[in-house]
Amino acid sequence: MLSFLGNFDKITNPAKKAARIGQAFSSSWTYHCKPNEIKEIYIADDKSSKEFLFTDGIGKISQDLLERISLKLKIRDLSIVQVRYKGAKGILVLDSSLSPRTIVLRDSMIKYPCKHDRAALYLDILDWNKYKAGFLNRQVIILLKSLGLSDKVFEKKQANHI
Repeated sequence: MLSFLGNFDKITNPAKKAARIGQAFSSSWTYHCKPNEIKEIYIADDKSSKEFLFTDGIGKISQDLLERISLKLKIRDLSIVQVRYKGAKGILVLDSSLSPRTIVLRDSMIKYPCKHDRAALYLDILDWNKYKAGFLNRQVIILLKSLGLSDKVFEKKQANHI
């Protein structure tokens, strides 16, 4: 019944399956593609680090395709978009060295296989680069500490804030 969305047969956890199916119904703006407009390249994630997967969910997009999306969204200086495309979800970062009409998807972006012939006609834009306030919360501090920042840096920030 849901085959038009993708193949969810290999997802055995019911909560995860529901989340993946629900992914297709979250609010987004759709870039309608012409048949064969987007050339897809699939590559593996960079697993050179034993501790971190820095490429998790991060793909690439060609400049011309990003400019088309930018014109449709009426947004200047677009360089990153969060997308859903044929069972994949993640962000696409501008790579001006890519050939025209190309997106590069990594293994970590593929959430479920989607072979439906019309799926390639829709590139769902969930979000894009824009100014957002950031907070130095516990999760960010833990991440920065794991990357080598010392406690003194955070203590100085806290002292300056108070």
